[in-house]
Amino acid sequence: FLFKQARKYGIGLVAATQNVTDIDYKALAQVNTWCLGRMMTKQDIARVQKIIQSIDPMRADMVLQRLPSLQTGEFLMLSPDVYDDVVDFQVRWLVTDHLTMDEKDLPQCISPELRAFFEKYLLEQREVAEKPVVPTAPSLPSKPLEERIRLFLNSARQGVSADSIAGNLKVSVEDARGVLREFVKTGVVEKGRVKGSPE
Repeated sequence: FLFKQARKYGIGLVAATQNVTDIDYKALAQVNTWCLGRMMTKQDIARVQKIIQSIDPMRADMVLQRLPSLQTGEFLMLSPDVYDDVVDFQVRWLVTDHLTMDEKDLPQCISPELRAFFEKYLLEQREVAEKPVVPTAPSLPSKPLEERIRLFLNSARQGVSADSIAGNLKVSVEDARGVLREFVKTGVVEKGRVKGSPE
């Protein structure tokens, strides 16, 4: 679809693949310029055979016979809009070695400015890590227990036991029961029975 729409609006696309069967035949039909490298399998050659025959019927057999014998970096270009003949060309050598770098090779490739930045960053991280941790006094709850339990009860969608309140608010069960009794006396909550609970 992308190839069809791009061609419709005059936009050029370059697609490269080592396996021509990966590209849908409808997309291949939209291609005007072909640079074909070595193809060894009959399936790949068969996939481009009809297209090559439609581009250059006179030289199609020659192109199809040459595809398996092309060398690395050697291509046959078919471009009926630009060239009357099949163009045989060799791509230039690599400007740089395409090698995988090891971690020990990285310092040679990093600029001095970048190295200084990371050394400063690592130094700051070490200083932070080496700072002694000063224990702080345990913080007191910011709200009184009654208010915390009231908020918890308001957020609960069902009846809850004193045990559940104590576990969620990290207080003793007796303190939670005491506050709940006070809430029942003042009418803040109604006393009910939660399954498995004595109160």
